[in-house]
Amino acid sequence: MQQGRKRRDIRVELTGPVALSEADRRAMFAVLDQAVYEAGRTAVMMALRGSRAEKVKRLGLIDNEGHGHFAGMSEDDVQARIDTLIHEGLLRIERTREGLPLPGYTDAGLEVAKGFVVERWLAEVRGQVALVAAGRALTLSFLMAANPQRNHDTVLLLVDRVEREADATWLPMLRAWCAAETKRVRDRLRSVIERLEARG
Repeated sequence: MQQGRKRRDIRVELTGPVALSEADRRAMFAVLDQAVYEAGRTAVMMALRGSRAEKVKRLGLIDNEGHGHFAGMSEDDVQARIDTLIHEGLLRIERTREGLPLPGYTDAGLEVAKGFVVERWLAEVRGQVALVAAGRALTLSFLMAANPQRNHDTVLLLVDRVEREADATWLPMLRAWCAAETKRVRDRLRSVIERLEARG
């Protein structure tokens, strides 16, 4: 996920707000996590409607889990849902140095985004426990090699969640993950591994 950047907020004409389900929010934040500071509200709306336009492909949103979540919904209705996040103080529209208005996270929005990302990554980690124990190679989408723009603080939040849930069966996966990490995350994972090893 992308960190917040300092830009100048601008006023835009908003629609909404409308009611959003938890599934709606997860899908929207999945798309936004790839699109904030890179694309405007229109591109976000297109991805959520399932567009395969070149700008959506260029952003890598075709394979995003939120792509097509609002398929069949009108552009105005999807735009109202994006604008609802602005009404709620989770998104803001910022002007780039080039003068382009792009959605970005507020501090509150960044915390929500981190929470959804941690949940997605935790599901990946859980899925790797038995596979690595059976001798399969570790595959995690959030490793630095696969995701060079990831937010380190979010990875550390993930390790906190893992520490609360992990038991000895997780050790092979944790050791493989630790070996593939940066020093900061590796040190944190080592402490988790040592605690699990001490329990016997």
